[in-house]
Amino acid sequence: MALLRWLQRNVVAGETDFAHGLAVAAACAGAATAFRWALDSVLGDLLPFATFYPAVLFAALIGGWRVGAATLLLSLAAGWFLFMAPAGRAPAATAAVAAMVTFLLTAGLVLATAALLRQALSELVAARELGERLNRELQHRVKNTLAIVQSLAWQTARRSAGDLKAFEGAFQGRLQALGVAQDVLIAGTLTDCRLPRLAEDALRPFSEAYQDRIAIRGGPAILPPDACVPLVLALHELATNAVKYGALSSDDGRVELQWQGDRSAGAEAVRLRWRERDGPAVQAPARQGLGSRLLRPAPAQHLDEVNVDFAPAGLVCEILVRTDGHTTPKSQARTPNV
Repeated sequence: MALLRWLQRNVVAGETDFAHGLAVAAACAGAATAFRWALDSVLGDLLPFATFYPAVLFAALIGGWRVGAATLLLSLAAGWFLFMAPAGRAPAATAAVAAMVTFLLTAGLVLATAALLRQALSELVAARELGERLNRELQHRVKNTLAIVQSLAWQTARRSAGDLKAFEGAFQGRLQALGVAQDVLIAGTLTDCRLPRLAEDALRPFSEAYQDRIAIRGGPAILPPDACVPLVLALHELATNAVKYGALSSDDGRVELQWQGDRSAGAEAVRLRWRERDGPAVQAPARQGLGSRLLRPAPAQHLDEVNVDFAPAGLVCEILVRTDGHTTPKSQARTPNV
């Protein structure tokens, strides 16, 4: 079993470096040569390359096709100089050429087969590991989603003060936003979520109603999966507040969402900026509702900063999302309005 595990680890490993690969090729060709030498009294002039085929196969499986090719060439040299060329053994030129060509073709076929098998095994192991990782991630997401739904229901009911219609409207909108977050995660194979799709999907219900009054600008960026749900919920709350009290509650008001890479905190991050303009004068709310709770920093979900400025000219909200090695936008490229 230990040998099988060792073979599996090495077969699915990447290509070896030059020095290590050359050492593996020399070891395989040397072992095959010693074995052929041990059988020399039995085989004599027959089958000079008989023991070298397994060496090429083993080397190609363990080290990749380059190591297998090096083993093939070393085996060809060893077979010729040690078992075909010695005095008294030199075969006829035609027979020698035929033996060498046969070995080259057959060993080349073995090498190609081993390389394909190695690639297939590597892809199979990678697919299995990906499936296991996605299964763990899915279990984690389901638990998180149930907890979020429970929290949203409790907080919304608490803030609705017994008004069933108010509860229904607010809760339905937040559930839709949660569904958008899950869609964005699924599109990223549950391992990341991407801008601008996240922003476009989160704001689509509003942009369809307000057409050109919502602008989205920013380059492509990949965000950690834990940031997806809180960020979509935050954008939904900002848009909802803009419709009820902010820029979108007037005829001329506009909203702009843009983002760019940010290293001000010493780590890779994306800074999103929500800005409202040409709407009614803004006043800070008298009490903190669920929307305010959704616009708070959540370092565990990679939202390191959430700053809300109730400026009289229009609300401004900045959200800093730590990316932890995910791809951040290199420039503030313009994307079409949603």
